[in-house]
Amino acid sequence: MHVSDTQHLAEFYPELYNDTMQWIADYSRVHNVKMVVCTGDLLNDGSNVTQWEVANSAFGILDDDGIPYAWCAGNHDYYDVIHASTNNSQFWIGNNYDSFNPEIQSQKSYWVSSYNDGTSTAVRFSVNHENYLLINLQYLCNQTVIDWAEQIIQSYPNDQIILTTHSYISSLTDDNYDDTNGFSTALQSMMNKYKNIFLTLSGHDTLMTTPIKLVADNGRNEVGWNLQEYNEKRDGSAVMKFIFETDGSISSHTYNCYYNSWGNLTNSDWNYVLYRNTTIQTESVYVTPIRAGVYVYVPSSMYAWTTPPSDLEYTYDGNWTSASSTAVYNSTSSSGCLIVWDLGAVYPVQCDAWVTTWSNTTGAYISWYYSNDNSTYFSITGQELTRYRTSPWNTGLSTCSVNARYIAIKFSTIGENESLNVQINEVRFRNLLVT
Repeated sequence: MHVSDTQHLAEFYPELYNDTMQWIADYSRVHNVKMVVCTGDLLNDGSNVTQWEVANSAFGILDDDGIPYAWCAGNHDYYDVIHASTNNSQFWIGNNYDSFNPEIQSQKSYWVSSYNDGTSTAVRFSVNHENYLLINLQYLCNQTVIDWAEQIIQSYPNDQIILTTHSYISSLTDDNYDDTNGFSTALQSMMNKYKNIFLTLSGHDTLMTTPIKLVADNGRNEVGWNLQEYNEKRDGSAVMKFIFETDGSISSHTYNCYYNSWGNLTNSDWNYVLYRNTTIQTESVYVTPIRAGVYVYVPSSMYAWTTPPSDLEYTYDGNWTSASSTAVYNSTSSSGCLIVWDLGAVYPVQCDAWVTTWSNTTGAYISWYYSNDNSTYFSITGQELTRYRTSPWNTGLSTCSVNARYIAIKFSTIGENESLNVQINEVRFRNLLVT
């Protein structure tokens, strides 16, 4: 869950601040909230002890209920706002309060790291058997803090990553990014090296009463919103909930604790496409290496070779590597057939393919899957349906990205005692972790 700019609640509406956190705690008892993050401006005056006590009490509700949370410092969280962008922790006293004290919070199992006395934090959580790294950067942080974040990212290369900060998306600039002191340029330069950073969250801009969602050139979702000035400054009680669906997608919805209602924000319900799904069961896969570097595996009882597949030499320079084949695979089962490529180690990769299919089925499924142990496979893309076609039909599998060692194309019939033929015309892989 994401909250931001709760500053006026700390100043004017301490009971509503508590109510917001209590609503999250109550909601979590039923829906298992994995993580809460506040993207700064926990309070309005970083020198005001009373406001710090209010914020500390509100987040203490989450702490007492064992609900994981993290934060980053906004400009109002420093007691000298003028120096907030200097990244000097001497202007921050949040670590004097238990809820924001990194030494105390670091005892939690989900804690990863903090920087500058807790103005920046990093935590991890898991959803649907996938690990997520959440890094939260202080207001307009400098290169030293960005370097700290990058070191953590490199320590968890297989995690999906969410990066938050106080001010990043902006309605006040032509390109919708806050580049004060070169901040967004420096941050993007780092983030663009890591395709597993799939989402950024930020607040700060008081004009973002309609949330702004951008998509970076590499597909990263970037979201900014802030309702602190609405309804006599009560709408800082709004919460954005992200639901990690079992089919691999992520949807977002908003709840306003002042109105006790869902979905009252314009443009706030989106779908974020990830590449995760539930565990699937397949028939036994026999490992038969075709060549070093990349292997093709098939269930021995469920294919028929017409000609051997061509060689596929996987490269690690960020360029596409492709291969074609006239091999024909046949499946007669709804449990499906897997054709698997072994990349030799876990890498963040992008893949796509073109295939030809023909069948006597009422329908069939063809989709990407992945595994890191060659035992349990997960869906990457939503399954793609092909209808009854007795003559060959060319179709493409959606381009997708994933951190994995084993990449597979799975195809299966909808019913039993049906037959599906698949020829892989071209398959391509591209390493996304380029140094």
